[in-house]
Amino acid sequence: MKAFGFVTEEKSGYGAALCCSLTQQGKELIGKVAGQPLPVGIEDLVVELSQRDARILELMATALFLLKHGHPKNGVSDTIRNLKPEQEYCVREIDETLAFLYSRGFLEQVTGG
Repeated sequence: MKAFGFVTEEKSGYGAALCCSLTQQGKELIGKVAGQPLPVGIEDLVVELSQRDARILELMATALFLLKHGHPKNGVSDTIRNLKPEQEYCVREIDETLAFLYSRGFLEQVTGG
């Protein structure tokens, strides 16, 4: 959402997590879609994602970004581990995350298949 200008991110102190805030553009977007019906299944997806920790959500976002930008599927695991060594992702976590994204149709949307 940051890339689209809907939120800003700020660190609240040394080593602190990011604090996100809606921009005026983000508030306007919410105003436009408020009251419109949600796509089928989105509420369940939001609940499911809200149960994941930030580390795994970051892993999901990174995998989707790489695949959307044409990174080969068979190299995603190594690339993520090289890009984010501080997260200490293990292969199992990455494989489980990719399986989750695949099962929810996200990978078909970004890779076309």
